[in-house]
Amino acid sequence: MSEKPTYEELEQKVQTLERKLEDSRQAEKSLEEAESYYRAFFEHGTDGVVVLDPETARPVIFNDQVCRQLGYSREEFAHLRLPDIEASETAEETRAHIQKVLKLGLDDFETIQRTKQGELRHVHISAQRIDISGRSVYHCIWRDITERKRAEEAFRQSEQKYRTLVEESFDGIFVQKGPKIIFTNQRLNEMLGYEEGELLGLDHWLLYHPDDQELTRARAQARMRGENIISRYEVKLQRKDGSWLYGEVRVRVINFEGELGLQVWVRDITERKRAEEERARLEAQLRQAQKMEALGTLAGGIAHDFNNILAAMMGYTELALYDIPEGLPAKRQLEQVLKSGLRAKNLVQQILRFSRRTDPERKTIQLAPVMVETIKLLRSTLPATIEIVQEMESGPHIVSADPTQVHQMLMNLGANAAHAMGEKGGVLKVRLERVELGIGTASGVAELAPGVYAELTVSDTGEGMDKDTLERVFEPFFTTKDTGQGTGMGLSVVHGIVKAHGGAITVDSEPGKGSEFRVYLPLLKTGVEEDVPGDAGPLPSGTEHILFVDDETVLTDIGRTMLERLGYQVTARSSSIEALEIFKAKPDRFHLVITDRTMPNMTGIELAEEILSIRPDIPIIICTGFSTPLSNQRAEGVGVKRVLMKPLEIREVAVAVREALEKR
Repeated sequence: MSEKPTYEELEQKVQTLERKLEDSRQAEKSLEEAESYYRAFFEHGTDGVVVLDPETARPVIFNDQVCRQLGYSREEFAHLRLPDIEASETAEETRAHIQKVLKLGLDDFETIQRTKQGELRHVHISAQRIDISGRSVYHCIWRDITERKRAEEAFRQSEQKYRTLVEESFDGIFVQKGPKIIFTNQRLNEMLGYEEGELLGLDHWLLYHPDDQELTRARAQARMRGENIISRYEVKLQRKDGSWLYGEVRVRVINFEGELGLQVWVRDITERKRAEEERARLEAQLRQAQKMEALGTLAGGIAHDFNNILAAMMGYTELALYDIPEGLPAKRQLEQVLKSGLRAKNLVQQILRFSRRTDPERKTIQLAPVMVETIKLLRSTLPATIEIVQEMESGPHIVSADPTQVHQMLMNLGANAAHAMGEKGGVLKVRLERVELGIGTASGVAELAPGVYAELTVSDTGEGMDKDTLERVFEPFFTTKDTGQGTGMGLSVVHGIVKAHGGAITVDSEPGKGSEFRVYLPLLKTGVEEDVPGDAGPLPSGTEHILFVDDETVLTDIGRTMLERLGYQVTARSSSIEALEIFKAKPDRFHLVITDRTMPNMTGIELAEEILSIRPDIPIIICTGFSTPLSNQRAEGVGVKRVLMKPLEIREVAVAVREALEKR
């Protein structure tokens, strides 16, 4: 018989049982709490939860969230199969995923489902095969990702739109991180002549002209620091072939792939810049033309007034010479005064040539005398530090040319040589010789035809020219002179004159070795047009009645005296209005009219028109200090027989008067 447990042992067992009971109650409570938490998660989570029967594809267990996502009640959803809510475009793909879960035990995939209202929703399903009571089911977490997909699509469309704008932009665009180019659009590649991808990784500073790099770098750094500076400016960019384009650049800071960089827009403004340069060139050309026109007007006015002064000096000197017997010292002295007057007259003619107030006239001339005359004038305009050396080959050098333009050509070449030698001076050499160019040599001189040419050479010992300057030396308005010291027209005018005469011009030069210009003009075989010597034979004379008009009283007196010495009857007036009244009173009284061209109230041309309207048969001679094509054509058009250049010489007047009267 066993011993009865003691009280203490019984009490200990009771306590043990009580502890086990309490542990059981606690476990039960914990289980209930866990079940409560799981149910709360199951019912109130943001994702739908569905347990599917793999054989029927019907939901076994599901929460309210999935019903809300698809718009069904619990009763309605319980009778649906998975294929019933699948969109047709994803149904086949979803079945493939279900088979994958069956085989592998889990899978994540996206699908499109149709709600009860017919709306399509994007759903992400995380499926796992689990066993419950010996039965396999699919446990699925059902997450609606429609809004995310819409956001992704919006972002994709936005990105596509931006990419389209970038790629089809009229501007070139590139992105730089630090100095490296990490993105370019097609337009930039085309602008700079690169293939796609060739610019990536290159240092973008290499694209800029050296003159623009420092400023561009400073602006880029300031933009990266957030400083508010001008972000639009003009630069020159180098193409792949080495040529340059003008670009208008805009810059902004952007976040590109998580890092700050600079986005640069480049607009090609090369054509605009060329148009601006062309406009500036044309404006400069217009200003130069206006300046030359003003100088021509000024020179013409000065020549007119100076001619009147010379006319008085030379006229009275000539008259005095006829009154002084041979052998007296005074006669020789007055002859020297007259020679000086003739030189002054020639100087005025040279001024008129520069002002282009004389008619251009091609005729057969001997080059050497024209060159000698020009060198004399050139000598007076150049500093004494420049020595002029002439080398004129003997023999005729006959060409068809406008003496005025030949004169202008030599003056421009001489002035250009003087500028090249500067203040230190040097040697200016002018050479003329006859050369014969064969087929080979002629082709090397601006494609001249083979033949015989006059070679006119102007060389200097100046600073010379480099290759770039040589290539542009004949361009209009190109000059190496400082602002205000030249127009850049001198050599271009020379080139135009030479070309117009059927010739060519070449230049040889090296820095520090001076320059040599060679002008080739085709030689003629015919003789030179000779002028009748001015002092040959007795003076023609007559007895007819002449009306002489000049607004300068002194010239009126000289003209009357000259004509009276020649035997003519003379009525002289210093007013064109008064002269017209005298002629109207007795038009048959006069045999010839000599009138100045430029007079107040009524010009010589207008006076001639009035007189000829009264007596169309009367010969008229116009005297002028300068001549233009317009005035001469108009004079001839109204019936004027002769135009005489002031100052008048008595022999010239005698011959002209006699010819006009006899032709009458």
